[in-house]
Amino acid sequence: MRKLIFTFSVLFCVSLNAQTDTYARLKNLIRQTHPEIITDDKLIAYNIWSAGDAESREANKSFDRAYRVYEYAKLKGGPRGIVVVAINKDNLSGMATIAYTRDGISKLISVAAESIEGMDLQSNSNAIFDSSGNEIHKNLPAAQIFSSVNQLITR
Repeated sequence: MRKLIFTFSVLFCVSLNAQTDTYARLKNLIRQTHPEIITDDKLIAYNIWSAGDAESREANKSFDRAYRVYEYAKLKGGPRGIVVVAINKDNLSGMATIAYTRDGISKLISVAAESIEGMDLQSNSNAIFDSSGNEIHKNLPAAQIFSSVNQLITR
């Protein structure tokens, strides 16, 4: 029984550290690349995408819409809005840049995957963190992204 409890506690600590680590990396990246954006008390979301993946490009569109609408909204876990980072697996190649522009993305913070070391680009497609670094949503389908952020509105 003790071994079982110990195993679960270790797994919990590792998963908690991974969430906080990803959140911290994203927050630092935003501070470095866009120092004008204040990340305190904001939700931070990311989407991993590539030019050849239609679902990830649709997720970019949904996140862009959510970012434009709720950038400064009062949200649960982020009373000062949301910031979204688009992480490109193609490292912002010419084709990826053309696809990004063609999709009409205007607000997302676009970065190359190589600029975020140690991030798992295979098992995760997107996630939303609250202002404390706790994961609220993970691997949302593109059709549910906007409504999931919309449900976080506080009145």
